[in-house]
Formats: sequence, structure tokens, C-alpha cells
Amino acid sequence: MLAILEVQTGLLEGVKAELTPGQTCVVGRGAQSSLIVPDDRYLSGRHCSIQCQEDGCVLRDLNSTNGTWLNDQRVQECKLLDGDVFVAGTTRLAVQLRPHHGSAATPRPHFTAAKTTEVDPRVAQQLASATIAGSIRARYSNEDLQRLAEQEQTECIPLDGPARADQDEAVT
Repeated sequence: MLAILEVQTGLLEGVKAELTPGQTCVVGRGAQSSLIVPDDRYLSGRHCSIQCQEDGCVLRDLNSTNGTWLNDQRVQECKLLDGDVFVAGTTRLAVQLRPHHGSAATPRPHFTAAKTTEVDPRVAQQLASATIAGSIRARYSNEDLQRLAEQEQTECIPLDGPARADQDEAVT
């Protein structure tokens, strides 16, 4: 099964994560998440995970403070169906499931920004500030990121600057 998750709200609206069997996508505000959503104050650092399997996908809440919701029901763990929309914090994510006929999975999900610009997931790992996710890199200017950083009262890493190791703290 191939799973496509699409963010429907916030700064990352339109960003997609493509998962093949064996891949897991962790959604949260912290740098340890694979899909970092910096503008959702109701997300935990590691809020929920979506694990893609041969026969479908499983959504799991990772003991988040505000819960993960599917069809207006708080869920701890459930199987996702094609067309489902789940909410983590205040972030809505739509799920598309398709048959998968490809090769073995790579360790990380494939990310695409709203403008179909390729986003390297390693960039998201290197940008440790919870204010900036790899997906934002393709869509927002330094000025936009600085405004967001000021709103969040946190430091902004310019897009053309390297990540610093001292910014590697998780957000909860």
C-alpha cells in the first residue's frame, strides 16, 4: 500500500508525505519528528505516527497532550482508510491510499512541498529549530520565517545558513 498524507492547514498546507510499506512518518513540533509542523502550538514534540504496511496504514497517538482525532473521535491506534482526515493538535491531514507496486522502502518518507519542489528530509533533521521544517524551506522566504520565529519567540535560522548543534532541543 502507498500512503500519501497531505497537510490541509497552517504553514505547511499542501505539503505531502509519501510512505511506502515499512515506512513510518512521525508528526509533531519537535526536531525529532519527520513531519515538523512548527506553527501548531497544540502539537506535542512527537504527536502521532503513521506506519505504512503492505495491507494499509496505522495511525498511532504517541501519548500526546491534546490527542489525535479521526472522525471526531479521539483515537489511540486505528487503521486508516482512503479518504480519512485526521487531526493532530489543530493540524488536519488527509490520507490517500493507493496500491504499491514498487521496490523495497527507503528508510524515510518522501516529502513534496505545495509547489511540488523536492524537499530533502535530511534538511528537516538538520534544521533543529522547531520553527523551521524542511518543507517550509521550499515555500517561505527568510522574512516569512523570521516573522514566524518572532511570533514563537524563538531563533530563526536563515535558509542559506547552516543548522547549529545547540538548536537541537526538542519541543514538547
